[in-house]
Amino acid sequence: MKRTKLASALALSLVSLGYAKVALADTLVWGQGNWGQTQWSIKDSDGDGMSDAFEDAHGLDKYDPSDAGADADGDGLSNLEEFLAGTDPRNEDTDGDGILDGVDDNPTVMDTYVTISVQVLPAEGGTVTCSEYEPEVGSVVDCRAELAEGFQVDYWDYACLESSSGGKLCALNADQNIDLVLRLKERSTRTESSWILKILGAIE
Repeated sequence: MKRTKLASALALSLVSLGYAKVALADTLVWGQGNWGQTQWSIKDSDGDGMSDAFEDAHGLDKYDPSDAGADADGDGLSNLEEFLAGTDPRNEDTDGDGILDGVDDNPTVMDTYVTISVQVLPAEGGTVTCSEYEPEVGSVVDCRAELAEGFQVDYWDYACLESSSGGKLCALNADQNIDLVLRLKERSTRTESSWILKILGAIE
């Protein structure tokens, strides 16, 4: 077996065994280990922990170890952390779900549901009940307000990671709540006892 074919076979074996993140583009080199042992390793010319193939593919300098600690896309992960996580150091949101890689629990898999939390201001003005609190992305949620005597709806608002509004939510995971707020104002007599808010959780 030629050395290149053997290197590719070893790369696949390492990945399947979970020992390291090895891509077929990575060059495996035969080197001398401790106590006279020999071993295969990924080619890393500057010894910064990132393979040459990864650095070449993402415009990094494979002869400059200082770029391992840099954050090329400003997502909160260093280039080395991106390499280890399997994310793109030039893309702040590798899986495209609206959550920066640095705060995404699973930055290589698009999240499929959001979590809604509700607040009523002032608190004594009423309560809000939603049809669902962890809806799948793309679903519609109805939130109904039951108002106390002497209050009426002033307006609804909500915030999420991208501060989107107008009926559509940005993509979030369970750790990033949609903060739904019902703001009330006083009224001498109660004329409005409920309100429906439809939220379309679609990824823009």
